[in-house]
Amino acid sequence: MFVNYLKALIILHLTLLSTSGDIYLTRSSWFGLDVLGSCQLEIGAYAKVTRRSYCHRLANMATDIYQNGSNGNAQHDPQRTYQVVVAATRDMGIGKDGNLPWKLPSDLKFFKEVTMTTSDPSKRNAVIMGRKTWESIPPQNRPLPGRLNVVLTRSGSFDIATAENILMCGSLNSALQLLAATPYCLSIERVFVIGGGQVLSVGLTHREEGDLGPVYGFQWRHFGAEYTDMHADYTGKGFDQLSAIIDKIKNDPDDRRMILSAWNPSDLKKMALPPCHMFAQFYVENGELSCQMYQRSADLGLGVPFNIASYSLLTCMIAQVCDLLPGDFVHAIGDAHVYSTHVRPLEEQLQKQPKPFPVLKMNPLKKDIDSFVASDFELVGYDPHNKIEMKMAI
Repeated sequence: MFVNYLKALIILHLTLLSTSGDIYLTRSSWFGLDVLGSCQLEIGAYAKVTRRSYCHRLANMATDIYQNGSNGNAQHDPQRTYQVVVAATRDMGIGKDGNLPWKLPSDLKFFKEVTMTTSDPSKRNAVIMGRKTWESIPPQNRPLPGRLNVVLTRSGSFDIATAENILMCGSLNSALQLLAATPYCLSIERVFVIGGGQVLSVGLTHREEGDLGPVYGFQWRHFGAEYTDMHADYTGKGFDQLSAIIDKIKNDPDDRRMILSAWNPSDLKKMALPPCHMFAQFYVENGELSCQMYQRSADLGLGVPFNIASYSLLTCMIAQVCDLLPGDFVHAIGDAHVYSTHVRPLEEQLQKQPKPFPVLKMNPLKKDIDSFVASDFELVGYDPHNKIEMKMAI
């Protein structure tokens, strides 16, 4: 079966973004990959998963604080986020013998800029650190100027307790609770967790490396089931949206409720990243199957080309299973953005002359959506231009 490329209607609203995400890395290499700009970088799955897990752990702590605070103070700005500042070696080392593994002026300057910058001149930021991190700072440089220093220690220290611009807390949770309460919630704009290893480990055990939580595939096939981890067997659990859609297409093709949703509000906090392409509707007309997908957030440089290809392929697969021809793929985007590090590569791409589209060939014997394997697909006439490198931005 040969299928020509699907027509794609893309509704775009371009927004130029510079920095995104909740984690900052210094200009040193992490995993040996270069940092672009202030915090745009290419990063492995481990870093992505643990970063998100850490932020989720902090977010959960913050939620508990706002919901269960016992000091009677009015809770201010419940949407506050917490940032993590990390510089790591290729082997994920963040220190050696109680000190930083390197001393680079550009790193220290970048750290200072990130942790001191505020949008409101009347406010300042807070930096949370463990006792060993505090002690690793040269005495003449502590407390870190221009920031509220929060030191986590259970032993107590006269020097710390009597110094100005310093708070002592027994745990990360108590520190977040203190900063969420009056008067600090009114004077602190951002809160940075700056280490060390024991403090960072609080959030790095939330998910195993590679475990993204109940994301796209889980919601498509097991919506409503309780997610434990990526190794569990979820057969027969939850609602199988994909199978239900295929059944509707075959038996009630005029149905207007053939919806595939990856957006499950009750599971968002368990996901490494909330779904970007989140909602698809299928439509049958004149023997053709079309798909319209809504995407809340779209990385035009790297993500969208894959989103178009993957949903077009899914439409082709479902069409074949249901003895239909593929129709249109309609792509609606809410927040479409081009990262600053992608501008030049995309300008280069726009200068290239488009080539003819390839033809997708699928194994015509496959009539079960779960029976497809990679060898069932072939792109005929695929002749791409040379690669244009774009770094993943987080």
